[in-house]
Amino acid sequence: MTHTTGKQKIFLIIFGIVLFFLLLEVGLRFGGFLFSWMQEYRNKTSIQKYGEYRILCIGESTTAMGGEDSYPSQLEEILNKALPGIAVSVVNEGVGSASMQVLVGRLEDNIQTYKPHLIVTMAGINDIMYGNRSFLRPAFLHHFHIIKLIQLLKLHSIQKFQLLQGGGGSTRSFALPQRNVQLPQTLEELFQEQIKKYSPEEQQLLREGRQLWNERRIDAARELFEKVQAVNPKNEWALLMLGFCSFEMNDNLSAKKFFSNVRTLNPKNDLAYLGLGFCFVKEADFYAAKRMFQKAVALQPQHELFDIAWGYCLSKKGQIQEAEKALYRALTINPRSSMAYVLLSSCYRSRNKFVQCESMVKKALAFNPRSDRAYVEFGLYYCKMGDFDRALEMFKKAYTLNPYNQFSVRCIGDCYQASGNSKAAEKTFKEALTIANDSMQKAERQRVGGMMAFFYIAQEQYSEFRQLYEDQINKDPYNSWAHRGLGLYYYLMEDETTAQTSFQRAEQVESTLFDSRLSRYYRQLNDIAKKHGIPLVCVQYPVRNIKPLKQFCSFDDTIVFVDNELTFKTSVRNEGYTEYFTDSFAGDFGHCTRKGNRLLAKNIAQVLLREYFGQNIQQ
Repeated sequence: MTHTTGKQKIFLIIFGIVLFFLLLEVGLRFGGFLFSWMQEYRNKTSIQKYGEYRILCIGESTTAMGGEDSYPSQLEEILNKALPGIAVSVVNEGVGSASMQVLVGRLEDNIQTYKPHLIVTMAGINDIMYGNRSFLRPAFLHHFHIIKLIQLLKLHSIQKFQLLQGGGGSTRSFALPQRNVQLPQTLEELFQEQIKKYSPEEQQLLREGRQLWNERRIDAARELFEKVQAVNPKNEWALLMLGFCSFEMNDNLSAKKFFSNVRTLNPKNDLAYLGLGFCFVKEADFYAAKRMFQKAVALQPQHELFDIAWGYCLSKKGQIQEAEKALYRALTINPRSSMAYVLLSSCYRSRNKFVQCESMVKKALAFNPRSDRAYVEFGLYYCKMGDFDRALEMFKKAYTLNPYNQFSVRCIGDCYQASGNSKAAEKTFKEALTIANDSMQKAERQRVGGMMAFFYIAQEQYSEFRQLYEDQINKDPYNSWAHRGLGLYYYLMEDETTAQTSFQRAEQVESTLFDSRLSRYYRQLNDIAKKHGIPLVCVQYPVRNIKPLKQFCSFDDTIVFVDNELTFKTSVRNEGYTEYFTDSFAGDFGHCTRKGNRLLAKNIAQVLLREYFGQNIQQ
């Protein structure tokens, strides 16, 4: 009998493990092929039997915005006309300001809810414009089905854990457990009580800063809180208030850093979790926000800010009536909460309940006459009433109180432009851009810059349009947004060579920073879709070249793509930028008008009809 040495045993064990994984990989690939074939067959049978075909559209505000004018709504209309024997239903699950991470996190739930036959995605712009450099992962690993299986099992386990913990995985069940507030305590009372543990110097600075905060003098308040932090880097209230100041100044990244520092110092500080929740809501990452709010609930917060935060979250999700309940709970704790009244006013305005809307915003101003948010809300109310002079007055007050409230700038500019006062509109945008530049917040510079750029292009002030982007490139040579805007300028001036140079420069910057990140998220979208046997269609944004998107998705040659570069560039040059876009937030394109969304829907329909129905339509 032959004796097996130790080395041979180790070799056999390793060989057995490798053979096992090899056979498992082969089995998974064959099983995936068989499942996909059967799913496709069932989809076709479903169409023939029930005459219905469901398409799920996912993306950010470029997908979500527009209502009946949005591209998903118009896509449904076009497809139903082209396919008279099939009832096509197009679901719009776009989420404004969402990152790719948010869209991936929502996809499984959307599939369970809508049972789509096809998924259409146009996504990634927020990651490119506002994202950070991500770590690299070995790309070749993603080609193995075993790795994908592990990832899917991990995702499934997380979802099950969230369900057991009350986290939920469904957008239809997004409620938090009720809390029992035994000793109602306002945030102001909590602040005054807890700062007693600090030195007299710190207490004085904190109280003065808090007073400035209440008066909405954010810059001055921030300076005092920074002084406190310089005296005592571990002062929790100074860090908390710096977080809220950063949040109000639209510097979400700094806000998250301050709140995280507080959480590190004191893991039981519920306000740190609430602040992080606010930040995640602003990023449209509602499930991350919910996790933060749940941790705050577990710590039994006894002040009104928790319910305000939750109401804010629900209102952003469109669950208006649930938001109102949370906000009224906040008012039972603190009947003088100006923010609760502002958010209630917004809820009532969205439901066209204008009497209640006016009442709430008046109460907000009665309790805090320096609330810029209240004045913005009052301005929006007057816009609904058709009183644009009063609306402009309200927006101006909001901007005077808080120049960092860029929405008020947009409203002022829109009011001026609507009244034909272009010089006043330009002056407002320039002032806002100066503030954004001084604050060195890239996201804000780009938002305000987008407003300014659209104003110039609408006024046909092309030299100013070019100068705007050149100035931003001089400040930051790696600003891809500015390079894209400059490329658009040269394209409109019919300087194709220089335009192409600018566009390529933008692509080089973006590929250096974001290719691996976006490719990873597209892989995850594709993996989830494939698990359910659903084809994935990836749409490139208007004006932009299709090649980078194809590179993001080079891991799977079955993905179908929609190219929107040539049709949009030709249309914009021939008919004008403002015919197709309502702004210029991305540099070379913006949110679409109805006409822009129509062109987008036609381009997508053309591809869908050709690839999945064997038909064609006229452009």
